[in-house]
Amino acid sequence: NIDGFCTAWEGDIESLEEVEWTSCRCDGNCQELDATWVCDEYELPKTRDLFFETNHQRMWQFLLLELCWPCFLAKTADDDDGDGKFTLVVCSFCLGIIVLPFLVVTFGLKGFLILSLPFWACRCCLCFCACAQEFNSNREYTPHAPKPARPPVRARLARGGTKLMGRSTSSIVAPEESNETNETNELQ
Repeated sequence: NIDGFCTAWEGDIESLEEVEWTSCRCDGNCQELDATWVCDEYELPKTRDLFFETNHQRMWQFLLLELCWPCFLAKTADDDDGDGKFTLVVCSFCLGIIVLPFLVVTFGLKGFLILSLPFWACRCCLCFCACAQEFNSNREYTPHAPKPARPPVRARLARGGTKLMGRSTSSIVAPEESNETNETNELQ
């Protein structure tokens, strides 16, 4: 303050998105109406808490994506051959891997631990159950009996997908080996 006139001032402005610090000083004669002011402004974005009110909608979007695959888990309860569980495990891991980077960038490590880690634990348990069912199905056969051929992965995924969609059977079956010979092969 010089002679009752302002020559410099500082101020803080805060909003939901940012914090702004401003510092201004008078350059020249501060008593005139057209006085020149030189100002410096510094803006910093605010880091919001995970449970900040504007994050609720984003949290629900991630939760709804994660809650898609457990809805299909009940459909695989009576799955004898494990194709539905196998398809569910593959799809849930793909969904989780696609969503994971967006979740970590949006909410950070705390967001991952709260919003996604329980679903990853369920995925790993489901993978363990599917592997255990596969292991038990392989142990049912005696060592002297020939092991039945497992269908290829593509056929298992197709059958599992139809089971998850609610269809009872699939028109896609594994190709069977043929013991037929061609006449030209017999002549040679």
